[in-house]
Amino acid sequence: MHPSLDAQMQFLQRALSHQDAGNERIRANLADIFSRLAAMEAHVKDLDKKEPVALKKNRWKE
Repeated sequence: MHPSLDAQMQFLQRALSHQDAGNERIRANLADIFSRLAAMEAHVKDLDKKEPVALKKNRWKE
């Protein structure tokens, strides 16, 4: 292979491996965000069971 083509191929392979690593970090961050959102949603549902929204609204009028 021509030296400049070989260098370009190596450059592209390194760039793709860096991109893959970045994509993996993004996937991990998104998974963490979605798990936290699910936990928050479950917590809010639990709070609503303990004290329905209507009661909360009336409490603020007092």
